[in-house]
Amino acid sequence: MKITLTLLTVLFLCSCKSIIGNSSADVANEFIETLSENEKKVAVMDYDSKARHNWHFFPLESRKGFKVKDMSPKQQALTIELLGHLLSKIGLERALAVMDLETILYNLENKAAKRDSKKYYLTLFGTPGHGFWGISYEGHHLSLNFVVNGEELVSATPLMYGVNPAKVVDSAGTSAALGSRLLAKQEDLSLELFNSLSESQKAVALVSSEEPPAMEGYNAAPGPRQTIGLSTKMLDAHQKGLLAKLLHTFTENADRDFALEANYEFVREFDEMYFAWYGRDKLETAHSFRIEGPVTYIIFHNFQKDSLGNINHIHSLWRNRIKDFGYNIKK
Repeated sequence: MKITLTLLTVLFLCSCKSIIGNSSADVANEFIETLSENEKKVAVMDYDSKARHNWHFFPLESRKGFKVKDMSPKQQALTIELLGHLLSKIGLERALAVMDLETILYNLENKAAKRDSKKYYLTLFGTPGHGFWGISYEGHHLSLNFVVNGEELVSATPLMYGVNPAKVVDSAGTSAALGSRLLAKQEDLSLELFNSLSESQKAVALVSSEEPPAMEGYNAAPGPRQTIGLSTKMLDAHQKGLLAKLLHTFTENADRDFALEANYEFVREFDEMYFAWYGRDKLETAHSFRIEGPVTYIIFHNFQKDSLGNINHIHSLWRNRIKDFGYNIKK
């Protein structure tokens, strides 16, 4: 998807050089220095605050943190620079694009006030650079949650991207190309994997032709593991390769070093994973998949309708039962 040159995107492009020389802690502390006392009360919380575990991707009226719309240009630039340390280039571009899609929804939905590309919130937890500290950045269709130990990223989940429209059908107010699909790679690989299955494999992988349970926010843990669908032990070499590529479409959003470690974790539990499918097997029809291992929990939905009534609305979530919000990581 072509990214609109919104103010935030311009600020990111202008800040790329400084990302090289500064650490995430440096940028976070610089951001804190710009805050007034009142701004600091909403933007900075204790690391152990319960609010750190409250995440969601609905277009809520208000949420924790400091709203981008209320930030100064410098604060907005530092916010994007901070995300640039925690996400990969493609992960940051996708996040900016998710925000930009709010402009399309604003136009399609008769200028609904809840559709606002700057209604996203940054929260810092703890003291950047000292021990464990956290970052939350979220709004409609975006929930990014990170834990850093000093200057090392140790947790990047829950990590959620939503896309509406999944395929751009009206780009008014943006430079998003008509027909572009922000999460095309995830969707296409999942369909390719499901359609590569034999009839006997499909019979096991297909859990239901109906919509799966909705994704839940505000929950501290992803819930007990479910061994539903097709065991990876029943996949052939080609199918295992497709699944590995599909898994990487989630980790590729995170910082490169963190993503590499997450990919190694996938390898360690690969033979204990299950691939489950819901719905149909073609684009522009309702479908969903989930991938679960002892640690990994991934779910992708395209069951909802877009603003024009088409099945064209994706929710994509990656969670880690051990590392979500930095749980079970020794301090």
